[in-house]
Amino acid sequence: MATGKTSSESEDTATVEQMANLSSVPKEQKDDNAARSKKHEVEIAELKAEILRLHASQQVQTGSPQVGIGQAEQNAQAAYQQGIHDVQVEAALEVDKAAEQRTGTRSSIRIPEPQTYIGQKDDTTVDDWIERMKDYLLLHYELGSRFSHPAQIKIVATYLRKDALKAYETRKRLAIIDPSKAINTVDALFSWLQQMFYDFNAEESNLFKYKKLRQITSVAQYAYELLALADKLVERPTDYSLKHRFKDGLKPEIRARMTVVPKFMQPEDLMQYMEMADSVDRQFMSEKVQFNRQRNWAKGDSGIAVDEKFNNVVMRKVGPIPEKDTPEWQMYCRNGNLCY
Repeated sequence: MATGKTSSESEDTATVEQMANLSSVPKEQKDDNAARSKKHEVEIAELKAEILRLHASQQVQTGSPQVGIGQAEQNAQAAYQQGIHDVQVEAALEVDKAAEQRTGTRSSIRIPEPQTYIGQKDDTTVDDWIERMKDYLLLHYELGSRFSHPAQIKIVATYLRKDALKAYETRKRLAIIDPSKAINTVDALFSWLQQMFYDFNAEESNLFKYKKLRQITSVAQYAYELLALADKLVERPTDYSLKHRFKDGLKPEIRARMTVVPKFMQPEDLMQYMEMADSVDRQFMSEKVQFNRQRNWAKGDSGIAVDEKFNNVVMRKVGPIPEKDTPEWQMYCRNGNLCY
């Protein structure tokens, strides 16, 4: 008697074969298939959003009393943007998850948190803080964290303190009364903070600091502060002007040594002149330390020596100076690098 398979048995056999084939697919290929599937979902979402937009446009053209012209366009645009954003974020997360599973590793980088901002209006504090916050958010994004605009705004707001936080909370209350004052993106929040805490006296303050700056510590530190102030001026001085301003602010002893250098050996370039002044400063400090050491050894009878290198008083227990032309005298002179 001939035996045959029914249609249901054939379908079950085909299903079992498909499952067996899927189980034999490598893990990497499964991950790639999942990523392509998510990409396909994005395309479907775009198509659905486009259909929704066309449907809204038809309602506008037919004069549907249920939806106004402006409201229909807003609904269509909002649905389109939100649909695309949600699916793209989900697809990106799935792709990152698949890559993480292939490598078998997870990012263990600890992102340093930026400092808080309290609403200072001095100099360029708000601009510097905004740059740090942008770097912080960008690093999170590059490491796989996808935040929506509301989430980014909340993250930035957690680093506001005192006057900055009070101003932001006031702005949120005003947005409830007047929706046009709402802050919907993190870039809009940064722009509002720059306008709110802009220092209107920064230009005059920086110019005053630039003209009055003098060398207090090292030449290198003085040069760094002078160049930083020059960059903050509305019109940056020329290198020629900066060079003469740098000369005027040097310590008298450094400036005196620079004038001893023959004119034909003095560099015309600003940076080369700063390097020469720094070299003179280092040589001057080395000679000063050596001189102080010799003077301290010569003060052995007092028992007190001043070490100017560390700017503190060092107490030394020193015995009496030995009698001249004795072995003890020679040892004393050798220890103090003195002639005998």
